[in-house]
Amino acid sequence: MSRGALLGGLGAAVLVGCAAGDDATDGVHSDTDAVPTCAAAMAAGADLAAWDALPDLLDQVRRERFPELEGVPVALASLDSAEDFLVSDFDVTTFGAPPRERHYRVRANPRLFPDPPDGPPGFAALYAIVAHELTHVRAYTLMDDATLAAWVIDYATGPIADIERATDLHVLELGCGDGLSAYRVWLYDHVDADTRAAKERDYYTPDEIAAWQAEHAR
Repeated sequence: MSRGALLGGLGAAVLVGCAAGDDATDGVHSDTDAVPTCAAAMAAGADLAAWDALPDLLDQVRRERFPELEGVPVALASLDSAEDFLVSDFDVTTFGAPPRERHYRVRANPRLFPDPPDGPPGFAALYAIVAHELTHVRAYTLMDDATLAAWVIDYATGPIADIERATDLHVLELGCGDGLSAYRVWLYDHVDADTRAAKERDYYTPDEIAAWQAEHAR
């Protein structure tokens, strides 16, 4: 998620008079009984080597972890950012459409795939962080226009830790904690010190993920 990614495109469509935003993780958790657990899916996947593999991963995570998003337009798009590697937002030209008919995007930074000897996050890490972004998309589909507009403004102008940690919590409840932890380890090595400090404040750290898993036996 990125403050600018959402606020910058919303513009005059969401100026004033909006209702308060919904909780970012409202909604029914997906039923994964008929598909591999998150741990099994992450363990079975092959590491991705290039951007071209991301659309298939997005489809897989959506199918396995978010069946409630079936029929909702969600596409992969590119992201140019020095601080963020994946964010979620929506096509502002579809603002005003019914929530499940807006066009949503998971935007990925090509810098996820650095040149050797460095390398991209492993499959489990990418699976889990895509699940994080789809959790945001799921939340958007539960908001009418006024609620979404107010939520975007709140996110862009205020502290985001409560929103992002609640979103991480859903990923942990899906059973994807090991992958989320692996992603954060990779992320910390690919941002500057100030950005890392902000990420550690606003999102679950690997130590916090491990503590949650120990407490919940996952």
